[in-house]
Amino acid sequence: MAVDSIVLEQLLHAGGGEEDLHTVLAGRRESVRIHVSVKTAAAISIKIRKGGEATADKQHITEDESVAANTSAQYPLKGTILLDAGDVVTVESDQTDTAFTINGYEDDIPT
Repeated sequence: MAVDSIVLEQLLHAGGGEEDLHTVLAGRRESVRIHVSVKTAAAISIKIRKGGEATADKQHITEDESVAANTSAQYPLKGTILLDAGDVVTVESDQTDTAFTINGYEDDIPT
């Protein structure tokens, strides 16, 4: 039986500056996709901060990518992003009406 993915977090971005969308809880790991919906054309950035490292030490999924008005985009286009405990997904948009949703699967880390 297939298990449905779940919405892990949602954020309506306030525009300007970075905001943390999601942090993976201790003892968990996740396989996720990030969906972005915009009303007004926007430049968006999505970063993964492994283990919650400093903002300057981030891995960019996309940086200053243009998303057309009244559309949505998904990251990655194929497959998923694998996250470990303590990883933080940080997002940014130059518009106030940008919605970010992260959904996927989470599991306990075997001990």
